[in-house]
Amino acid sequence: MALSRNGRVLEPVRRSPHVFELRGQIPPGWVALRIELHGANVHVPPRLLIGQDVHDLPHARRGRIDALLEVASNDVLELEMPSGSQVQLGRILIRRVARAEVALRRAAPVVWRRLREPRTIPAAVGKILRAAWSGQLVDRLLRRSDADGRQAFYPEWYAR
Repeated sequence: MALSRNGRVLEPVRRSPHVFELRGQIPPGWVALRIELHGANVHVPPRLLIGQDVHDLPHARRGRIDALLEVASNDVLELEMPSGSQVQLGRILIRRVARAEVALRRAAPVVWRRLREPRTIPAAVGKILRAAWSGQLVDRLLRRSDADGRQAFYPEWYAR
């Protein structure tokens, strides 16, 4: 198990021509995953398989992919590279992050979008206060990038 200043280093072990199992100590809970890539630009980003769940990773920026994920203690992480990709895997780092940090990271783009459209701020503040009052704000922010994340605030909108 290798340690890095930024977390633990995972070792990619080839399972098939395009699939790598990420081995190492994976902390349970919310984690930040950083994948460093070398070579040509990736036009189709890789996918991360966590058990039966498939996560489409974001496009690489400056040769790396950053993602926030929730993993269980017994989950196996596999990285599926696009077929025909000329990209080589570099270091893969994983570190545990707090739920509050994940919620703040996922809320930041929403806040910036609201600041660019000031007329939407009162309605957004109302939604946030109702979610905070009901005790569901952090859970909804954590769901924002899940498959049902687009519907995180839909129940309140529908009830209006």
